[in-house]
Amino acid sequence: MSAATDADRGMRAVLRARAVRERDSRIGLQQALGVCRTHQETIDHLHGMLADTDGMFTDAGAYRTARTSLLWVGEAITSEQAKLESAQQVADVARDHWRADKVRLSAVENILERRAEERRVERAHRERTALDDVAGQLWIRARAASATAADTSPDLSPDLSLRTEEPTR
Repeated sequence: MSAATDADRGMRAVLRARAVRERDSRIGLQQALGVCRTHQETIDHLHGMLADTDGMFTDAGAYRTARTSLLWVGEAITSEQAKLESAQQVADVARDHWRADKVRLSAVENILERRAEERRVERAHRERTALDDVAGQLWIRARAASATAADTSPDLSPDLSLRTEEPTR
């Protein structure tokens, strides 16, 4: 196991826990939104039943039956709207939980990414330092080799310090 893995073992465990929590809250939000859709579909269906009533009654019995069913549809719509409002509140709370869990998960992911980047920069710095050391050692060796070669090679340059006579004019 590498040092980077050891250093981030705890954070990776936190990341897994946060990911599970975020996934669970997202599933809860999806379920709450599904309940909202179901209630809205029921309300739409009940409104459709109201719209299908033609309002023409042939006798008092038909009127009484239609009135009773219309009252029932009205009460059902009111009940479904209350359920929808409650479901929307639950969905809002679920959305808030999901957002908070998503932010927490992102924070842990960012910490791990930042740590990995810091390790990469540190590793690159160590590598540059090692390469500089190697280059320095090679330069020193080359310099020493050229100095040794200069001491053992014949000197072909004129030595002006050995002249004793003055040049004539």
